[in-house]
Amino acid sequence: MSGSATFELIEQDHVDAVHAHTGRIFGKISWALLFVAFLFPIVDLWAGFPIMEDKAFWFFLAVAIFFLAWDWVARDWMIRRAFRQGEAMHTPIRIEWDDQAIRLQTDMSNSEYCWDRFYRWMASKKCLLLYRDSQFFIVIPRRALSATASEDMIAALGASGVREKRGWK
Repeated sequence: MSGSATFELIEQDHVDAVHAHTGRIFGKISWALLFVAFLFPIVDLWAGFPIMEDKAFWFFLAVAIFFLAWDWVARDWMIRRAFRQGEAMHTPIRIEWDDQAIRLQTDMSNSEYCWDRFYRWMASKKCLLLYRDSQFFIVIPRRALSATASEDMIAALGASGVREKRGWK
């Protein structure tokens, strides 16, 4: 097993990687808050209390809408802005891999990581994340890989004893 690929990260790759890493946690919190918010009108109907006067319902509804807006609008905007500000992210990246290691080459650096030096890995539909620790990861967009390349990398990680990071899926 060996291969190579060359790619340049784009804003959407960065957004996809952060979404895979965090699992859109604020969206999940929002749905939980919406569930709780709509329990209040049910209790109000049962108790005969006017729904429009239930401050808890409006509070939970407002917080849920805030978190949904953050998760679907503001967070993506901030991720894209951070990507645009990071000049190092705008260079072509060449990766090569074999059974022992993956090598990354850019205009600024050359590095080699043995597969067993990774902390975890995570695969999503759009990217493969190789974790050096719980927060620092290398992003490899799936669009840059052949159909079997990511499977080869995952097999090499598994053979080295690196476990998959379970997300919020």
